[in-house]
Amino acid sequence: MKTPKLRQASIVKPLYPLNKFPQSFHKSVAQQIYAIKATSLFSDKEIDITGNLWEHIFASSINAKRDTAMALGIDDIQDKKTSTAWSAKTVKWTPKTNIVEKIRDKSAKVQLISGRNSPDYSFDFSVDRNKEDPAFVGELVLEIWNERVKNVRTVFSNLRTVVMVKCPNLKRIVIFEKETELYRSTDFRWEWNSNKNLNGFYGDKKMFTWQPHGSQFTINNVIIPQNASVIDISNSKKLSKDNILALAGWSEKKFKIQTI
Repeated sequence: MKTPKLRQASIVKPLYPLNKFPQSFHKSVAQQIYAIKATSLFSDKEIDITGNLWEHIFASSINAKRDTAMALGIDDIQDKKTSTAWSAKTVKWTPKTNIVEKIRDKSAKVQLISGRNSPDYSFDFSVDRNKEDPAFVGELVLEIWNERVKNVRTVFSNLRTVVMVKCPNLKRIVIFEKETELYRSTDFRWEWNSNKNLNGFYGDKKMFTWQPHGSQFTINNVIIPQNASVIDISNSKKLSKDNILALAGWSEKKFKIQTI
């Protein structure tokens, strides 16, 4: 018998509807990125915003807290009043095509690195890529993911992933949310690829990649929704090193050399 799909009811309303960010959200994000670009000592091409920094920017822009997670990478941002938690991801938009046009025709896709799912650690089972049934390994990998999500859902009724897609030089960013989902391994076809990584397919669509070396689990072909937020950010006036030091209150008393 097939396991029935169940509608999940939440008795607590989320902080805001999915992808309908608070009124001041976009301005707050743009201001923080503009300030980062203005105070960076590197060229625009070298400036980047990675996961931890994006967590800080997002949390401050919705007045949530970046807190100790129940499951690292699943609920790193929390609003306990509305029982809402987020995982924050960043990805680079590398195609030369216009991301807005791709979003409009529903063909803009990204890959989300979603943690390390190790059967060796979780099940004390060492995977031999040359011998193991890919469907069995896929079941273990998804079971680890599902267990992490279920544990968080015992505390937070509303669980989301918020993604920032970074265009070159951070001149444009795209932000969207998706529900953090549970997956049933039997819905997918599993196979080892030529690199001996595990792929999970739904029909002809590749949904997952799991790399035995490092146990990295990636959710593939995530479509950027048409109601994603697109923010264009002008280049900021660069503050020189001397400007930054002066604003930060630098003096010769701010450092000392230790004698060993």
